[in-house]
Amino acid sequence: MLIDNLRKRISNKWISNIETTPEELMKKGIMVIISLILISSAILVSCSTDSSTGITPTSEQGWICDNDRGGGIRVYKAPYKNSPISAYLVTCIGCCRDATVSSMKKDDGIIFYWVNADGGTGWVTEDYFYPDWSGKPDWSNN
Repeated sequence: MLIDNLRKRISNKWISNIETTPEELMKKGIMVIISLILISSAILVSCSTDSSTGITPTSEQGWICDNDRGGGIRVYKAPYKNSPISAYLVTCIGCCRDATVSSMKKDDGIIFYWVNADGGTGWVTEDYFYPDWSGKPDWSNN
């Protein structure tokens, strides 16, 4: 009876020509609900990683290396392009230090790594971090 009233109110011929029992409507409704739950679960899982990069390293080993004239690596207070520098990790020119990365963020196309090297921690740019699997850069002298 409810379905008949709904059909009368809908002017669309395609919908009005559908012959559906209440049981079929209930099954379709349950299927829609299950589909929505699965889709929302997939979205939640994909959003649980770092959405700015899609990568969430967990204690990745590597090196922070410096090849400029200053012999120091800029460590930032926050993973942002205009963040103030909190410290400099002193290195020699062309030297690398063991480092551990525990987080990664991307701001304005620049990747920042949260590193721990020689007891110092902070955010460094992608220019300084070399993951263990990539090896030290060719110009490294240690």
